[in-house]
Amino acid sequence: MILLLDKNRKPVGPIRDALQLSVETKLNELGSAQLTMPAADPQHADITVPASWAHLWDGDDDLGLWRFSAAPDDEHAPMGRTKYTLQSGECTLLDDMLTGDHEVGGTGYSTRQVLQYILNRQTTKLWTLGTCEFEDYYQYHFQDVTLLEALLSIGECLLVPYKFIFDTLTWTVSLVAVSETPDCSLAYNRQMTSVRRSVDGRIVNRLYGRGYGEGDNQLTIKSVNSGKDYLDNQESIAKYGVRCGVHVDTRQQDPSTLKAHMQAIVGTSGEPGISYEVSAIDLWRETGEAWDRVRAGDRVLVLDADLGPVTAIVTGKKKADVLGDAGNVVYTLDTNRIDTAEELNDLREKIGIHELYSQGATNMYSMQVMDNCDEAKPLTLRFYIPKNVLRINSCLLTWRMERFRTYTKQVSSGGASTRTSSESGGATVTTPQTTTEMALWSGYPMKNETDGMDATDMSTDDLKTGSAGKHSHSMDHTHSIDSHTHSFSGSDTLVWSHVHTLTDSDTYTGGVRNYADKTIEISGTTGGKTLSTSGPRDGDSTPSTGSAGSHSHTIPKHNHGMKHFHVVQGSVTIPSMKFELSGHSHSVTLPDHTHELEYGVYEASGSADSLTVKVDGNEIPAGETEDAGRRGEIDVAKYLQADSEGKATRGAWHTVDFVPSGISRVTADLFFQVFIQSRGAGDY
Repeated sequence: MILLLDKNRKPVGPIRDALQLSVETKLNELGSAQLTMPAADPQHADITVPASWAHLWDGDDDLGLWRFSAAPDDEHAPMGRTKYTLQSGECTLLDDMLTGDHEVGGTGYSTRQVLQYILNRQTTKLWTLGTCEFEDYYQYHFQDVTLLEALLSIGECLLVPYKFIFDTLTWTVSLVAVSETPDCSLAYNRQMTSVRRSVDGRIVNRLYGRGYGEGDNQLTIKSVNSGKDYLDNQESIAKYGVRCGVHVDTRQQDPSTLKAHMQAIVGTSGEPGISYEVSAIDLWRETGEAWDRVRAGDRVLVLDADLGPVTAIVTGKKKADVLGDAGNVVYTLDTNRIDTAEELNDLREKIGIHELYSQGATNMYSMQVMDNCDEAKPLTLRFYIPKNVLRINSCLLTWRMERFRTYTKQVSSGGASTRTSSESGGATVTTPQTTTEMALWSGYPMKNETDGMDATDMSTDDLKTGSAGKHSHSMDHTHSIDSHTHSFSGSDTLVWSHVHTLTDSDTYTGGVRNYADKTIEISGTTGGKTLSTSGPRDGDSTPSTGSAGSHSHTIPKHNHGMKHFHVVQGSVTIPSMKFELSGHSHSVTLPDHTHELEYGVYEASGSADSLTVKVDGNEIPAGETEDAGRRGEIDVAKYLQADSEGKATRGAWHTVDFVPSGISRVTADLFFQVFIQSRGAGDY
């Protein structure tokens, strides 16, 4: 049965007048079908190439959806025929591409993740990922390939037979291993009618591998195969001797992935390839038994009286006419689970797709650095290794140490200038309250003067102060004379006036003489009175009276010679104060002046005793340098910072440091020989 579908895969109607339908399915390749219809069939109007679809059945076997791809044979005659070519549903993955470069896989990125990465690039999200029975971590590189090509290439490095299953009813794609035990059988006298066997004597039991690059820079497996760039099939070599071959896959940039491809090939190419073409009856249409159902990708047990039992993989199944002769079928069987090296290299042509992989070229470039340096300020050479560098052939470093060099003997400045400091912000300063303890003492005769005592007249020996400072004393004082009596004798007559004679004095006040003895009390003027004086007093005599009677004492202005001192203790308290400081600047003017420069090339009398060279921080051993490191010429590639695989890091900067033990001059040159990819979007 054939059901016609439109471009959106919606039913249009069955094709009733089809004349013939041939269907061929292949292991891990596009299936193809040819539909023949009468040229005059009106249903041609409903078929659009390459948009229309068809749902095909082989009896009860649902063959899924197929898309019309071409109409190569269109005969317009009364009995003419039109023949259409159809492709199995996975042809939709030919509609999208992985454009540019895609590096996918490797450590931590499984086979399933790579498959999902590819399917995610569908413009129209149609296919989803089903079962994936492989969990490998090979690295894949794709450049400008279709999604189908990318998918089918995933299995090329798998070490066991595999098959892709494309289910167009659920639009899922699965990657599974071919069963190790037979799924079905073909036997003479049951369903096989004829068997044709072909033996391919081309064997390869020592396989060399080549990946991306050219010449000496082409990828090999030496780095992951103990230094050998080939793999051996020892069992085959013992039987047939060494038979060499080469497997070239310029897509491969990872040696581990290239080696996996080679292991898959050499494991089966060491024996002659035996293939079968079996004509048989499709017995499953009659019995419905699973043992009788043979499909591409199954492992089949072939029972033949002449050949004996043979286990092989069904690589193809073809029915010439599903409509008129559905019982007859031709199977293609192969005992080799993987094609030989030559056939594997042609796999891309088998699915009708061509590869466009650019290669690369060997390049050389150099850089130089020279300057003065010392132990505190080493000379550093920085260089960059681009990401597209596939191989570093060599990284030659040469250097020599010289005497320190300068180009002027005297260097001075000239010209007047004014420099102004930046304005400082205002500030508030507060001083705390302070208290100072002090004492003052003096010793000097005090003068009874009305203007008081002036301490400034005293000498520093007589008047001493603590922290009070220069000062004066002004004081008033009194003299008190107690009430007293005078006794008189030898006079009988009293007069109102009398004389007092002061001892040691010629001064008399008058007197009463020649009278009988009298006792006279004198009160009033002197009795109980207080005589006040002011100013200094001189002398220390004591006055006395000579005669009695009413009298008075007159004490003139006088000085008292009183040696004395004052002790003054106290404290001075300075209160807390606040000062406001506004923003300000300072301006300094340099007067106009000039100095002459004396130009020339001047060198120091000597250079440092030794030099240390470090590459990415790794010090080069002294044994690899000359003259205590003062000069050298070595390949420093092995000292470069490396990634997890031991290769110099790409897309990163690297450094070489020259550290002399004293002030010197170093001249260094770095020469790179690398192999780079011919990739990059720029055209400048």
